[in-house]
Amino acid sequence: VKTGVIYEQSAEADSGTTFSSNDQTNYAVYGVFGGENFTTGILFYMLDGKTQSSIPIAPETSPWKNRQYLVDPYFTGTFGPVTVNAELQYRGGTWRDYYDPAIPDTDRDMLAYYAEGVFNFGAGSAELGYSHVPGDDPTTSDFEGQNYGDDWEKTWILVGSTGSIAADLGGTGNFSDTGGNGDGLDLIYLGGTFNLSEKNSLGAIVALGKVDEPGAGVDDDAGIEVDVKWVSKLTENLKFTAVAAVLSAGDYWQQKAAIPTSDFDDLTYGFFGNLQLSF
Repeated sequence: VKTGVIYEQSAEADSGTTFSSNDQTNYAVYGVFGGENFTTGILFYMLDGKTQSSIPIAPETSPWKNRQYLVDPYFTGTFGPVTVNAELQYRGGTWRDYYDPAIPDTDRDMLAYYAEGVFNFGAGSAELGYSHVPGDDPTTSDFEGQNYGDDWEKTWILVGSTGSIAADLGGTGNFSDTGGNGDGLDLIYLGGTFNLSEKNSLGAIVALGKVDEPGAGVDDDAGIEVDVKWVSKLTENLKFTAVAAVLSAGDYWQQKAAIPTSDFDDLTYGFFGNLQLSF
């Protein structure tokens, strides 16, 4: 069993009167339990933030507090040739707690999760997974929106954070934190990795994306993405990674940006190479 407590002052911008209380404090406690073939854990996290000043002065005319809490359990275990990975994240609390009583507050209410099964065989592995990150429902007073974390990068175009394509995709950005698209995405994917040799591996993944909250009159089809990834360990400390990704874009992108059908190219692609030296 491992446990820990974290205290972090992530913003402290007191300066004059305009920024008299613009700070953010984070608190966390976690526990991890490991068995012979599995590990499970849970994280409890609270964010206490304030915007600029507690009195309405320019440029902040409607100052607010932001007090969120997060509950995040996860599990990973290997049972024979099968590895199971799963995680759930819930965020609650207050998204905007305005100092002005005349302005309605906005609560935070978000549930995201993913589950993945990996079948391991002699020369590689195959995986099947599903993930859900919600968009904000405009018919409710709560804020449900969330993005995929930049460190996941299961696919390079739809949820990856590496490269400028993340922020530029479709004019709205993709569904990673870097991309900033707040409509949410359901992603189902099938992939695999094959070890060509001790130092070279080749992987591929096919993913289907459905937008959670596309907006009124907008289709939820984000499209189908196919990625191919090659990793080569050139030396003990030098690794080269190459990715080729293609997205057959769904109608969501065309309708969201109101692009005429005659001007819409539903095929986009990207290439990425990375040489990494570690020591």
